[in-house]
This record gives sequence, structure tokens and C-alpha cells, in this order.
Amino acid sequence: MNTEVKTSTATSEALKTEERNDYLVAPRADVYYTNEGYHVLLDMPGVSKNDIKLKVEEDELIVTGKLPEQPKDYEIVYNEICYDGFHRHFIIPNDVDKNKITAKYENGVLDLFLQKGEEFKPKLIEIK
Repeated sequence: MNTEVKTSTATSEALKTEERNDYLVAPRADVYYTNEGYHVLLDMPGVSKNDIKLKVEEDELIVTGKLPEQPKDYEIVYNEICYDGFHRHFIIPNDVDKNKITAKYENGVLDLFLQKGEEFKPKLIEIK
């Protein structure tokens, strides 16, 4: 996962992310850009939709959640899954309308859409 300097400037590049150095794990993400906005896909296998929290705070989109409790009826031989939870921050570009962020969750993938504001969408100008 890339860690980049926090910035709030508009960009046509992928959304900037800021990794937090705490005990939580950040889910893997893909970011796609179109003329309409940004799609952020987060890989979260085994996570219930009810255990995911989304919040917009100033220029950040914050995704947090938790996995089901670790099974206790056997001894772990090898463990890479973090059951403490997860935490991911995305810096929202200036061209995004923060009131038009949508989310859907299907088959372990959280799909966020950050729609661009009308003033930032490409427009055709009619010649008179």
C-alpha cells in the first residue's frame, strides 16, 4: 500500500491515501477515475455490511470496521488475518461533491463512488 503526503488539491490521479500507524489493518483498495468521478473498491472478505462504518470528515473519507471474532475452538498454527479491525483514510479531491458519495457492498467488496461536482464535469460549449 502506498503512503503519500496528505493533500486536498484536485487531481485526476488516484485518490491520495494516508496510512495510519496504529494496530488496525487497512484493506486493499483499487481506485478508478472517470469523467463522472472516482470509484474506490475495497477488498473485505468475511466482513458483514453492518460492521463497516463510513464517515466524511473535512477532506477525508474514513472507512473503519471489524471482522467476526477469531475462532477459539482450535490452536492457531499460522495467522495473517487481523481480527482487531481495519481502518483506511482517503483524501477527497476538491473536484468531488462530498454530498454525493455513495456506497454498495457485495461479495466482500465495498464499492464507493465519489461523484464529481457539476462545475468539474466536462461540458460541451455550443457555438452560436
